Amino acid sequence: MTSRILVVEDDTVHDFKIEIPAGAWLGPSILSVLALEGISYAQLECQSGELDEAVYHVAPPEPTGRTLVAYGEGIVLNRVTLIGANAVVGRNADGAAIIHCHGFISEASGKLHGGHLNLPRCRVGNKGLSLRGVATRRSGFVSALDRTSRLHVFHPVREACADGR
Repeated sequence: MTSRILVVEDDTVHDFKIEIPAGAWLGPSILSVLALEGISYAQLECQSGELDEAVYHVAPPEPTGRTLVAYGEGIVLNRVTLIGANAVVGRNADGAAIIHCHGFISEASGKLHGGHLNLPRCRVGNKGLSLRGVATRRSGFVSALDRTSRLHVFHPVREACADGR
């Protein structure tokens, strides 16, 4: 598992908060706010709130062995409570911003669900949604092939700040 034991140090971090309005699609809204603030890399914690629509995926073992797991089809739920979620904002190999998020949601009946949240397909409920974040200035995560799982996962990278600090 040496491909997963990677470390990059960064002491230039700052906390922030994002408020996503009712009716907004979660993924594009988060990326838009971060781009406006000049934030390329961050860890996010979604606070509890309502989602009018949510899509999540689970990843059972991949039967052929080509990869460790295979994300299944999206499971669509309507009018659910987001109990909480954690996400990493990074870049893909082409430099485009991407978010990887896992969370827990509850139906009105109390049935719980959890997995990889498909944030572009999650729409915020009528009270909006709050997220807390920590941004890094000199390091982040870029999606690259992991030799152990044979999946593209986030790997830490060190980057110079645009302002030279």
